[in-house]
Amino acid sequence: MRRDERLIHCPVEATMDILNQKWTLHIIRQLLTGKKRFNELSHCLGGVNSRTLRDRLKVLEREEIVCRTVLSAIPPWVEYDLTEKGRALNRVIESIADWGMEWMPAAHHCADASGH
Repeated sequence: MRRDERLIHCPVEATMDILNQKWTLHIIRQLLTGKKRFNELSHCLGGVNSRTLRDRLKVLEREEIVCRTVLSAIPPWVEYDLTEKGRALNRVIESIADWGMEWMPAAHHCADASGH
């Protein structure tokens, strides 16, 4: 079976194909705290380059996990927020965090109030 056929038939592989991209889970976690503008996201994530962030946001928007809203202010700005589909990933992220807390004890010391 080809990879694209497996994605159709395996929900885990299809989901991981999106979430496994570098910075994707970090972006979603930041947006779980509320709407953010591009520069806010970039600052919160610290270390992601602009092109990578832009590319990840486009993929998440195409997958209907993130919505992009252009606000007609002067100057105009763009806000990113999670869709209902994106907010549903909170359960997944919490489950991963719970698993990490139980099975990866060395990771305990790096968690702060924002969940990082």
